[in-house]
Amino acid sequence: MEEKQVKLSVEDTGPGFSAAALAKGGQPFFTSDASRPQEGHLGMGLFGAAQTEKQHGGSLHLSNTSQGAKVELNLPVTNMRE
Repeated sequence: MEEKQVKLSVEDTGPGFSAAALAKGGQPFFTSDASRPQEGHLGMGLFGAAQTEKQHGGSLHLSNTSQGAKVELNLPVTNMRE
């Protein structure tokens, strides 16, 4: 039986992720991505998503599209009534 998943995907039309952000985007306080404004940016958003995927056995993928950046968070669906 195929595992059911919730898939959340967010895309933008900006410059995309830098190579450093693709490699380190899920690390806490990562802010050296020149494509992002540094003022008021703490580098915790993708870290929070990475922690959620780890705690729930899911996956987090950062990528660039022809139009910008893309973040995909996949989480398994569990039946709480069992």
